[in-house]
Amino acid sequence: MLRRLIIYGPMVWLVAACGSDGNNGTDPGRPDASPPTSYSDPLTAVDSLAIGITDGTSGIEEMHALPDGRIVYCTSQSGVHVIDASDPADLTRAMQIDTGPCQHLAVSGDILYVSHRGDVNLPESRIRAWDLSQAVPDIIGTFTKTDTFFEGIAADGNMIYAAARENGILILERNGNQIAERGSLSTGFVNAWTVAVSGTTLYVADAGAGVAVIDIVNPDLPTQRGSTNDEEANTISGAPMSLAVEGTTVYVGAGYGGIAVVDAGDPTNPLVRSQTSTSGFVLQVAYQNGFLHAANWSDVRVFDMSEPAAPVLVATERLPSQAGPSRVRALAARGSNVFVGEWNGLHSYTLHAGRTAPDIWTQESEVSFFHVEPGRTKAYALAVRNNGTAPLVASIELQGEAFSIDGNELDIQPNATAAVEISYRATASFPDQGKLTISSADPDQGIYEIPLLGNGPTLKVGDKVPEIAVALLYGGEWRANQQLGKIQVLSYFAVF
Repeated sequence: MLRRLIIYGPMVWLVAACGSDGNNGTDPGRPDASPPTSYSDPLTAVDSLAIGITDGTSGIEEMHALPDGRIVYCTSQSGVHVIDASDPADLTRAMQIDTGPCQHLAVSGDILYVSHRGDVNLPESRIRAWDLSQAVPDIIGTFTKTDTFFEGIAADGNMIYAAARENGILILERNGNQIAERGSLSTGFVNAWTVAVSGTTLYVADAGAGVAVIDIVNPDLPTQRGSTNDEEANTISGAPMSLAVEGTTVYVGAGYGGIAVVDAGDPTNPLVRSQTSTSGFVLQVAYQNGFLHAANWSDVRVFDMSEPAAPVLVATERLPSQAGPSRVRALAARGSNVFVGEWNGLHSYTLHAGRTAPDIWTQESEVSFFHVEPGRTKAYALAVRNNGTAPLVASIELQGEAFSIDGNELDIQPNATAAVEISYRATASFPDQGKLTISSADPDQGIYEIPLLGNGPTLKVGDKVPEIAVALLYGGEWRANQQLGKIQVLSYFAVF
């Protein structure tokens, strides 16, 4: 029997058909016209450069597009890179500046400003200026401040605006080779992460205030006019980490909170117009020609912002990776092109706003079943989402005798999700391996494969701790066999 899941928004039908009902197993409630068998991708790859982990630069931290066609991005280990992207189909390395560690950057005219928050390799947090008009740029100013950690920066002329975590914001001015503090504001901030400047207004992304609006007419005495997060209905959830400003509209990359739109037309009462989940972690946003581009950790997403109160997802792209997982951390936009940076590469794409297409997406890149006793069965519901703008009609093929699924076809409308239940019946000859293959008209992921693993190698309660030796940060070594009789707490985390 052939079974099909048909998803229309929140409604789900499970249709069983064997070809004798007069409609050959199709849904009688749908139009007779079948969806197209092929589509063109709304976000198409144009060019790429291999960078990041593969050549020791530790990936891209933040990126900006310059008016002259260049792209600048910073890395945590190899300084700032300048790319000639005047032809998005021919990305060319133009310059590398040994700025030392770099987390954030800003450019005003020919002057590059770089901030470093401080780390184990270089504990001092600092802001530095470099002259990009020189063939080999020189340092033309350095600023440090005791017990202050710098994050995102913005620049306008010789003025520099810096987010400084719990210390709020600092306003600096560069005169020649000197950078000096003009003003600061710490009241009302919890963790100021980045800033954006527009005329005499500074916008601040902060964990507590959400988006704060600062009057900087007098740089010696910045004054907060208003902020979001003043009441529950006007709060940005997540972790505001990136800002893009167009007029008095502020677009926010809110970490695990997705994207948010703030209307700052009244600076004393900025209003959250919308907040949209991205099923990821948005690290940087860029606005261009009515579209908001979001670096979403596991993918890049593009939203039509014609109606700020209701953003429409028009493209999602998971980037190819040359080494390890692809992690999208930064991007910049110019015209219809978007430049995307991740751990292992810089990629250029062209947005074709008028195209519609299905776009398959799953949170998982593989499905594993652990600690299932032989003969017993364990099930997992795999959520398959259509992030596209056209129906996703797909067939499912399963490999692996130990695995089974509850259906072999999907029909998912745009912005809807279907669940595919995968069951694993453990065998005595584990580990068991299999593969789920979803074939559809998705223009760039027509064959979507998800590896399956049953009872793979792992530790379980009661197992003997394997021999582990770890080099400690400040010298020495930690060994598991030296901890007998001691209670140990293992903490697994990553630092970026």
